Amino acid sequence: MIATPILSRTMRRVRIMLLSGYCLLNAEQAEFALTAIGELKAAGGLFALDPSPLIGQVEPVLCEKILSSVDILMPNRNELMTLAQTDDFVQALEKIQKRIPLIALKLGSEGSAVYVRKGITAPSGTVFPEDLYVEVPAEHVQIVDTTGAGDAFNAGFISGFLESPDPKVWLTRGNKAAAAVVSQKGARLKS
Repeated sequence: MIATPILSRTMRRVRIMLLSGYCLLNAEQAEFALTAIGELKAAGGLFALDPSPLIGQVEPVLCEKILSSVDILMPNRNELMTLAQTDDFVQALEKIQKRIPLIALKLGSEGSAVYVRKGITAPSGTVFPEDLYVEVPAEHVQIVDTTGAGDAFNAGFISGFLESPDPKVWLTRGNKAAAAVVSQKGARLKS
């Protein structure tokens, strides 16, 4: 796929592009995603990936290309272990930390955690002087339907990341958004 002028202009304005791993299962969508990522990175934007439960079905060469461009990885436990090709969560985290500078982990009823590599600069301008691992517990809500919880977390986390230098704020926003979605039926928030 060739970058169009519209795609190039759009990617120059994007600060963070979030891609779902589901897009990587279709060859045309994957090709477009790689083109968009190239334009985004050339313009200085950040690339976030939510791997999806089907990330293990993505062709290995394509998965490697995508992972080499990721700035923010947003997996759950199983997705992280699939990417790391291990059944051990701690080993998976250690392995992926070496490759990806910021990992936002969705831990379900336990909440969420974030790994931030030393030297990362947040959009606020804050530079992290050392590696950091922060956990925030889940919001206590009555769970009705988990559809859309991961997407809601992603949106809350990214908004927090764009607005605050504090990783606890990033996680808290993600957790609150996910809690709002799971406490109702369906993936969209009712007004």
